[in-house]
Amino acid sequence: MIFAKIHLNKYYPELKYDPVLEITSPELLEVNNPVRPVALVVAGGCYYGAALIEGDPSVVAFMKNGFIGAKLMYTGSLKIKKNQMLYPIPHLELAAAIDYLKKNAKKYYIDPNKITLAGFSAGGHLVASFCLYYKEYAKFLKLNPKNIKPNTISLTYPVIDISTHASTCLNLIQNNPKLIDKFKVHKHISKDFPPTYIFAGLDDAEVPCKKNALALIESLKQNHITYQSHIFKHARHAIGVADRNTLFNDKERIEYKEVANYVNESAEFIYKCYKKR
Repeated sequence: MIFAKIHLNKYYPELKYDPVLEITSPELLEVNNPVRPVALVVAGGCYYGAALIEGDPSVVAFMKNGFIGAKLMYTGSLKIKKNQMLYPIPHLELAAAIDYLKKNAKKYYIDPNKITLAGFSAGGHLVASFCLYYKEYAKFLKLNPKNIKPNTISLTYPVIDISTHASTCLNLIQNNPKLIDKFKVHKHISKDFPPTYIFAGLDDAEVPCKKNALALIESLKQNHITYQSHIFKHARHAIGVADRNTLFNDKERIEYKEVANYVNESAEFIYKCYKKR
C-alpha cells in the first residue's frame, strides 16, 4: 500500500496553518499502471475539528469501490484564536488539496479528471460551498480555477443552510449576518455545480433533513444539475458509513443494514457520471 502524508503548507505558503492531506493507493497499481478516480474525504465536526468516525472508515469504503483514497484534515476553529472567524481557511485548504492531487496524479495513479469530494455534515457544507465559490479560492492561491473544480461530489447528511446549525454557523463565520446568506448553499446553485449524490435521514435530529438535504435537492432540480439522492425514513446523524467501524453496536448494525449500502450507491452514481462524459 502506498501511503503519503502531505503537509500542504509546505507547498502552498499562503496557508497559515498545517492542513494535512493523506493519500492511500493500492500497491498493485504499481504493477499494472492503471489510473483510478480519487475520493477526497472531508469529515464533519461543526468546523470545530474533524470527526474521526467519518475519516478513515470512509476512505476505506470508497477504496473498496475502486477509488484511490484521500482524506483532508483541514483546520477547524479549535486551532484558531477565540472569536476569530475561521472562514476562508478550510476552503483555501480544500483548494490546495485538490490542486495537489491533480498535480501529483501520476505519482498516485489518480485520473486527474475524476476527482470526487465526499463531505460529511459540516464537511458536506465545506464541499458544497466550495463548489459555489472555488474561483474565489483559486484567485487567492494563484491557481487555475479549472484545476480545483471537482468533477463530482458525494454529500452525507450535509449542512446546506448554515443558519439551521448553530455550531457550524458560529465556528465558520462567527454568525456574521453578511455571510449567512452566502453560505445558504441551496440559494446559490448554478449550472456550474457538479453532479451530486446526497444521503440523509428524515429523522436526523442534528441537521434537519427538510431544510438541508431536501432543500439542496430542490435547488439541483431547478437548475438541472445531475443528482441522485437516497433519503431514508430512519438514519441518525453521524452514522459515518454505517458499518462495523462507525456504528455503536450490533443492534445498530441490524437497524441500519439497508443504510450501509449508500456508499456503494454513491460510487455507482459517480461511475455513471464519468461514463456519460
